[in-house]
This record gives sequence, structure tokens and C-alpha cells, in this order.
Amino acid sequence: MTMNNSSSSKLGGQCLIVGAIISFIIFIIQILISGPPPGNEHIFSYFANETVAKGSATVIYTLLWMFGNVLIAFGILVLNGHLQEQQKDTMLSLGTFLFIVGQIGFMLATTMDVSIIYAQDPIEIANIASGQMSIFFMFGPVAFLGAALVSLNLASREYINALYSRITAVVFLIVILAFAYTAFNMADPGNHYIPSTIMPAFAGISIAQFFAVIWNLMVGMKMMKN
Repeated sequence: MTMNNSSSSKLGGQCLIVGAIISFIIFIIQILISGPPPGNEHIFSYFANETVAKGSATVIYTLLWMFGNVLIAFGILVLNGHLQEQQKDTMLSLGTFLFIVGQIGFMLATTMDVSIIYAQDPIEIANIASGQMSIFFMFGPVAFLGAALVSLNLASREYINALYSRITAVVFLIVILAFAYTAFNMADPGNHYIPSTIMPAFAGISIAQFFAVIWNLMVGMKMMKN
């Protein structure tokens, strides 16, 4: 039994809405609990120790965040298929592909929180956190570039509010620069004890989350009406 296009679009919209809400709630909880590292503390060790301090709650956060992001990825995949049937667009396909690859990278990096819980050893967990952050910085620009391309395509189609789609795309592109700037600065070991080193990416992803959750809700509701 196969779903028709209308049912598929509705399911994709529902997944996008639920996934966006779950991911946003987990993100807010993580920000409120952890926040940026204090001065003169090793950045990787700080985040690793914060993860260990949360204990088994980290496993719950990771599972929920994973499910949220999987649902979002599925929703975007369905959106691409639905819009391609209306009008073929290779840039939309590229944006969708980049976004999903980036999401896979984010999910891979997030699962390393559980590895930190399992490891416990102070030196080992700092190394895991270092690897986690490197994956995050490398896949982040890929995900945000993909999201920006998808958002610009929706703006051109006036699928949702065109102005908001364009503003969101610009925010995503700025976040890419923040990621690149932070990644280059983190290449200097001397910056690992300077909290401001990570702030561009930290602030960028925080701002982008607020734009993204509204964008996902708008797109999801539109898909459910089709």
C-alpha cells in the first residue's frame, strides 16, 4: 500500500513540526544547563565534564535530539520530492542533499555525548569532546548551506513568507562564516583556554535555532495543508 502525494506531504509536514519542537526544546534545555565555558578553563574539558555531570540524562537528551533531527531530515526530504513534482530545480536538490548530509554529521557528533558518559576518564573524555567539536564544525557549514539553499528556493516559489525565507537564509549563511572563523581559531591550541574563541559559533547556532524552529513550523503547516 502506497501513500498518495497529499498523504505524503501531510506526514512530512507533521514530522517537520514534531521534529522541530523536540530539537528546539532539547537545545534550550542544554543551553540553560550548560552555557559557554568560564574563563581560563580548557574548552573541551569543560564541555566533557558538563556532559558527565548530567549523567543518564545525557542519554535521554541525545535520543530525543536524534529523533527530532531524523524527523526534520525526513520532512525536508518529503518537501523536496513534493516541490520537484511541481517544478524541477537542481539547486533545491543540492540544498536538500547538503542539509541531510549535514544532519547526519550533527547526529554523529551528538552520539559522542554518550561515548563521554561511558568513558569517564578525564583525559579520554576531553579527547572525545575535541573530536566531537571537530565533526560539528566541519558538518555545520554543510548543513547550513543546504538549509540556506532550500530556504531561498522556497522564497522564490513564495511557498511560505518570502521575506522571512530570505532573512533565514542570510542568517544561515552568516552562521557558516561564524563556524569557519571559530574552527580556524580553535586550530591554535593557545585558544583552547579562551572562552571567547568558541563564542562566534556558539552565538551563531543559538540565533539560527530560533529562526529555524519558526521556519520549520511554517513549512510544516504549509505541507499539511497541501
